[in-house]
Amino acid sequence: MMASPARAATFVYVGNAESNDIYVLELDRQRSDLTVVEKVSIPGIEKPGSSMPMALSPDRHFLYVGTRGEPKVAAGFAIDPTTARVRRPQRRRTSSDRLRRRLDLELPLDVPRLVHRTHT
Repeated sequence: MMASPARAATFVYVGNAESNDIYVLELDRQRSDLTVVEKVSIPGIEKPGSSMPMALSPDRHFLYVGTRGEPKVAAGFAIDPTTARVRRPQRRRTSSDRLRRRLDLELPLDVPRLVHRTHT
């Protein structure tokens, strides 16, 4: 008798624009149930927005979140590969710090810079 392969855990990230919280949820596929793993707040939002767009990096190591409230904030979170919990990484100093301060954008130290390329 062969053992069936273990299925990887499935995690869901949900943004609540009214409270400026991000919920990390684990999906139990057998019971069709969600369990809260963690709730993380984005501080400094004075007026809630209508939505909280989010995106995962292609390697699924980082979660990027934008707020549409006031002030507008873009934040990056490192994702723990074992627990799926998120944490705000330390600031990375670059020449674009002035723009970053306006956006309150905090990128992980090991995120490569985005490069604009023109194709002809």
